[in-house]
Amino acid sequence: MGLDSSEKQRRKLDQLKGKGHFAEEITTNDRNNLPDINAQLFIGTGGDIKVTLSGGSTVVLKNIPSGTFLKGVYVDKIFRTGTTARDIIGIY
Repeated sequence: MGLDSSEKQRRKLDQLKGKGHFAEEITTNDRNNLPDINAQLFIGTGGDIKVTLSGGSTVVLKNIPSGTFLKGVYVDKIFRTGTTARDIIGIY
């Protein structure tokens, strides 16, 4: 028996995740993680970014310039407190 169209679509989306095929504007939050883990970030307006990395460590990335893609940095949370950068996009 073959896969129905919804199952085919779900499998296709699962294959695309983690490859830069999905993006969303990020609202910083001191309590909640991002809705999808392992986001890479685009920083529209530069500044500092306090993040929890996918490995569990929390750090402040200082003085990120506007228009920067943070390639190879995967985050689960972006804090409101300690983040001065704005216009942040999560890419999955």
